Amino acid sequence: MLLETYMHRWIAVMVAALILLGTGIASADTKNRDEVLKQCRGKFKGKTPNPKELNSVLNEHKTWLGVYAGKISTPKAQADPRKANLCGAELDSAKLNDLNLSGADLSAANLNEANLIQTNLSGAYLRGAILTTVTFETTNLNGADLSYADLSDSAVVEGGNFQADLFGADMKGVVFEPKDIPDVEDIAFAKNLFSIVFWFFSRICGWFSVPATCQVYGIRQFAAFPHSENHTLFS
Repeated sequence: MLLETYMHRWIAVMVAALILLGTGIASADTKNRDEVLKQCRGKFKGKTPNPKELNSVLNEHKTWLGVYAGKISTPKAQADPRKANLCGAELDSAKLNDLNLSGADLSAANLNEANLIQTNLSGAYLRGAILTTVTFETTNLNGADLSYADLSDSAVVEGGNFQADLFGADMKGVVFEPKDIPDVEDIAFAKNLFSIVFWFFSRICGWFSVPATCQVYGIRQFAAFPHSENHTLFS
């Protein structure tokens, strides 16, 4: 019953998203990742900051958050150079876990396989970012701009907050168990929604042997952790 209740809730969101797609209610923004990268003015655009440089950026951002607590979206705060600007940076496999990067500019950054567990990215700019194979575990993405981001094969698990803008984001193969499901208008134009994997409930499929229910909802059953190669797809 728990499985079906949750799935019915998610299907309702999916149907509503399709309605929005058909009626054009959600607003459209035609800029793709390449265009975002062209507009990037970050110091580390196309570069990998060394540990000293990255620590400096993070420390400055921490100061920025303290100065503008509760008002980071104001024009004055946005113009302050202490705000982390890692737009277009190469941060493949970077260890950014347990950090407060609220409001940071990570637009078009390459964060493939980055460690973002327990990271606060609320209100962060991740437009066009590469977030492939990332585990968002108890990660706060509320209010973040993830439009046109590539989230392929990532995992949103263990209470992650995901009330984010997902316009044009690639959700292919994403393991999706956020604490809060995004608003319909924020996810309506995301790509590959029907390839989303439900991690917790896919385990129930295996534990309690309910392949019939799994087949109805197209849930993938994983034998191990989300990115394990040992998995099957009911079809």
